[in-house]
Amino acid sequence: MIYLKRCCTTVFHIAVADMGGALWLTGVTEKLLECTMQEFLANGYNGTSMRTIAENAGTTLRLIYTRYEDKEGLFCALVDAPAKELTDFF
Repeated sequence: MIYLKRCCTTVFHIAVADMGGALWLTGVTEKLLECTMQEFLANGYNGTSMRTIAENAGTTLRLIYTRYEDKEGLFCALVDAPAKELTDFF
């Protein structure tokens, strides 16, 4: 078990698994999205910095940009699932 840097108010437990010779960290996306949500809530969309998100999540901009094209993509990752649940409900 590996513990990553404390993000926002939660310490994430990160499990390391060997997947065909490559190490995959589970929980990284969840941590990144939680820190992203905290930044958007605190600073709004325009006031949020990808660099600050990376620092708070204990990761790099490069890792974020390998998963998300830009800040809008990261924002969409946060709101797509709840928006779908809402539209499916109605």
